[in-house]
Amino acid sequence: MGDPYPQDKRGKITSKGGATEWIHWQPSTAQLLPRLIAGRTRGPLFLTDRKARTGTVTLNVCPQTERARLSYRRAKEIFEESTRLLAPPLLTRGHR
Repeated sequence: MGDPYPQDKRGKITSKGGATEWIHWQPSTAQLLPRLIAGRTRGPLFLTDRKARTGTVTLNVCPQTERARLSYRRAKEIFEESTRLLAPPLLTRGHR
């Protein structure tokens, strides 16, 4: 993410084509974002646990932590695993 503004519940990003776009989030996300950013001022937002492999594209590496950008697939897996207990139980047939 280019320029996050947690207090405004939005962030400025640059899309693959180079256009500037704004993303918006809910208040609870805005409260958690500063912890996720952890004082970093640039680089990918979601990072792997390990340092990036040699030869990883510079845009995919956090210059402060040297950790690599987390893939969307892995980010989704971690998110689903972490929030599974927060979701309401699924309705089963015959029980409403």
